[in-house]
Amino acid sequence: MTKVRELRKSVNKSISRLSNEISANSSVICYVELRKVVASPGLQKSIAGYFNVPETELFDCNGFAL
Repeated sequence: MTKVRELRKSVNKSISRLSNEISANSSVICYVELRKVVASPGLQKSIAGYFNVPETELFDCNGFAL
């Protein structure tokens, strides 16, 4: 399980709810959590900001979720 997913579940947010709150596509968040796609720099910033953690805690240097 990725750290993004762990954090999301720890605050009891669905992917749909998180996507609405950060204005992102829920499908993209799902694929990011599954490490099937790279998160764009903007999405990395939005997710990290939402959880108030550094981007480096959630994403590797290529943009894949850790």
